[in-house]
Amino acid sequence: MKHALLPSLALGASLLVVTQPARGQEQDWEPAGPGEHHAAIGRLAGKWKLAVTLGGDRGTGETEFRPVMGGRFLLEETRVRIGDFAFGWMGLHGYDDRKALHVSTWIDTLENGIEPMEGRCTDGGTTIAYATTNPDHRTGGTKNVEWVLKAAEQDRFTVEMRTTPATGAPTVDIAVEGTRSE
Repeated sequence: MKHALLPSLALGASLLVVTQPARGQEQDWEPAGPGEHHAAIGRLAGKWKLAVTLGGDRGTGETEFRPVMGGRFLLEETRVRIGDFAFGWMGLHGYDDRKALHVSTWIDTLENGIEPMEGRCTDGGTTIAYATTNPDHRTGGTKNVEWVLKAAEQDRFTVEMRTTPATGAPTVDIAVEGTRSE
């Protein structure tokens, strides 16, 4: 047990040395606060009723967006029902100041994967187009995926997942329309 603790203690001590300013020196960094891009996605905070179209089938759901980390990120938790089929997803949305890009990570109960996305906003932050590449289970190759979020109105937003396989035309696989409920 003693031997297992030694590396942890050494790492902890080295972190203290690196992160603590020397006596008499000012700290030369400040935590990054939320900016205009964070405020743009922050408008989604709250509870929403959803109308969802997945592969041509329509259903309903609800989602909640909660600000986390002092408004720097937005945590999304969603539940959807289409007929007898129920599923859900979670997203973490933010703006990466270093990359100057909107960033998002998505997980769901349909697949056991994590989908990282990056994108840019237009229209003063009311439209964000995220892009990623995913495995294409039908072909064994990959497909380009674009998520387009539009939130021009205070109490309404839309999201479309557009997929472009390596060979073939783009399709809209998922369409979501949200209406603020609280």
